[in-house]
Amino acid sequence: MNKRTHLIALTIVLLIAIIEGVLLLYPSHASNLNISTGKADYKINQDRGLAKKTLEQEHAVTQVAQSGILPPNNPSKSLVPNPAFTSQCSYNQNDNATQCNNLIVNDINSARSTLESMSGLNLNVSAYESLSTPEQIFVITNLERVQRGLPPAVALTTQLNSVASTGIADSTDPILNGWTLTGGTQVYSWGSNWAEGTINPLGSDYYWVYDDGYPSDNGDCQTANAPGCWGHRDNILGTFISSSECSNNPSLYMGTANSNSQYDEIFAGGCGPAPSDEIFTWSQALAILGSSTTVPPPSIPTNVSATASNSTSVTVKWTASTDTGGPGLAGYYIYRNGTMIGNSTTTSYVDNTVAASTTYNYTVAAYDSDNPPNVSAQSPSASVTTPASSPVLTTVTGTVINASTNQPISGAYVTTGIHATANGAATTYTNSKGQYTLTNLIPNTSHSFYYTAGGYNEYTTSETYPAETAVLNVSMTPILNTTTVQGTVYNATTHAPIAGVYVTTGVYGTSNGAATATTNATGQYTLTNLVPNKTHDFYFTANGYDAYSTSETWPIGVYTLNANLTPL
Repeated sequence: MNKRTHLIALTIVLLIAIIEGVLLLYPSHASNLNISTGKADYKINQDRGLAKKTLEQEHAVTQVAQSGILPPNNPSKSLVPNPAFTSQCSYNQNDNATQCNNLIVNDINSARSTLESMSGLNLNVSAYESLSTPEQIFVITNLERVQRGLPPAVALTTQLNSVASTGIADSTDPILNGWTLTGGTQVYSWGSNWAEGTINPLGSDYYWVYDDGYPSDNGDCQTANAPGCWGHRDNILGTFISSSECSNNPSLYMGTANSNSQYDEIFAGGCGPAPSDEIFTWSQALAILGSSTTVPPPSIPTNVSATASNSTSVTVKWTASTDTGGPGLAGYYIYRNGTMIGNSTTTSYVDNTVAASTTYNYTVAAYDSDNPPNVSAQSPSASVTTPASSPVLTTVTGTVINASTNQPISGAYVTTGIHATANGAATTYTNSKGQYTLTNLIPNTSHSFYYTAGGYNEYTTSETYPAETAVLNVSMTPILNTTTVQGTVYNATTHAPIAGVYVTTGVYGTSNGAATATTNATGQYTLTNLVPNKTHDFYFTANGYDAYSTSETWPIGVYTLNANLTPL
């Protein structure tokens, strides 16, 4: 009988204990094998808040397996390969032949069905065989994870592959020294597996996942209740980082290596930026393996709601899906009454194609970035009835100004006739800028508009507008019982307007004393409330100019008095 040596070891880094390796033989389990194991180390990053047991209990509550059994639970027994692929594959040669790989896949499928009532491993064997051995270890480990609803390891990294290679050179579990990955990723915990004589990566996976309890080749599982039982499996299906510990990109990364009949892998739960030395990602693996590899669809969107903001628009919202084990969430399909009407890359969608007074049912499905995409089942429906359509009305807006000075009139009262709206007249007052707005006017109907303000003659006009926003500006004429004088002051040499000229009358210019003003940037001024039919002296002074004065007499009204100042 050929002698075969199987060496299987694991490391779970969570600071519990160090269990030295033992040399064991289980004749009833594999009498034709010499079985040796290393040791199981348990350590944890001192900065980490959750111990392994607490983390697994938390994960068991928050993560529902799509199928299979998740830590801290394990299969009820350890299962020897049947039929035993070890007798039909080439020992100690990393047998990557299709016949051997198919035999091991069959054994894995049998173990899945027996131990966990799971469906078989859906693997594109020919594509898998095109991968390097480290990539194969990465792929088969991730398939075990994602088909149980666990997030995959994101990528292999150069640093972790180097650590795994050291484990192969030392024939023991890889050991990660330090708590930072290349690029600054903070490691919260790590674990590793090592095996020898297990034929190839698929064979190693079988012993690590399905034949790791009592009795088995796992030397850390000498009794049924030994703490090392199912330790390799716990690593493969373990949670090394969680969102409760890390809010910045909590992710799992791996390193793998092999040499002849040795195989190992190391897991690191990282928080923060992705490592800068990723060399083979899960997305790349899925692209190579193709559609025949099982990729779970995104989770079904939840909490779908539909709200009709008006008679022609419905807003649909939902809670985001996840794409555990897939290539990444890409978006959502939105269905109305069973027919897809659009897609969205956010968690909301506005349907502007609805009719008034109509009931609609909306569902949402998530899809990933695969080509073609994997699509979730549709969500429970959300029903909404749009309101009746509202009549489209007219709005009139404008500005009211002083017809003499072109200045806005604040506080002018603006009103329509009593039949302008469905509820009567529309009324308002102008603001400090002379602006007003009248709303809800019946369209295509002649309306009278009335403008009144103290000191001004009332203004009235009739207008007809369609259903739109119309502009109606108005100039109101002041009621005059005084004299207003306005004009522009110029440079007598250049004829350019002069800003800042002080203009004043004599002390009896108005009933309250002198009228004064200062020219603006264009040289203009206005003197108001002058006593009419009286001779007034007008004085114009400015720095750098000779003063100018004149006497004028005017009745009630608005008059123009320009002046020219001679430069000094």
